[in-house]
Amino acid sequence: MTRLTGKACTVKGDGTEITPCGAWSIEEGGATPAFVDNTSGGGKTRIAGFTDSTGTFFWGIDTGGFPPLAMHGTATLELHIDDSDGHYVSVPIIITGVPMAVDPDSEEPIGINYQWGQTGNSTYYGALLSSGL
Repeated sequence: MTRLTGKACTVKGDGTEITPCGAWSIEEGGATPAFVDNTSGGGKTRIAGFTDSTGTFFWGIDTGGFPPLAMHGTATLELHIDDSDGHYVSVPIIITGVPMAVDPDSEEPIGINYQWGQTGNSTYYGALLSSGL
């Protein structure tokens, strides 16, 4: 599995920006089913299977407004690896968890650490396009 992290992302719905967000992570993986058939001489054969991504992103209350997504809400994330708008991965997602983040000192809520799962193909731009992910 490949794991990437970053500090800034954008949540979009129907191609329109819903809200900026903070720290993010994406873990990409997939299945590689193994089987034995009568042409493999008893050794396992593997084939490329489905791909899958899961991850998190942080939405801070100081961003303003109401939380942008609810449980099972769908959107597209643009996960930026730097300050330019040219190097990012775009991932269609569904929200799978909405745990509240709380300041440990004041015990006041500070945001939501959204958890998500991929619902379609990821698209890579800029440096990520040639990275081999």
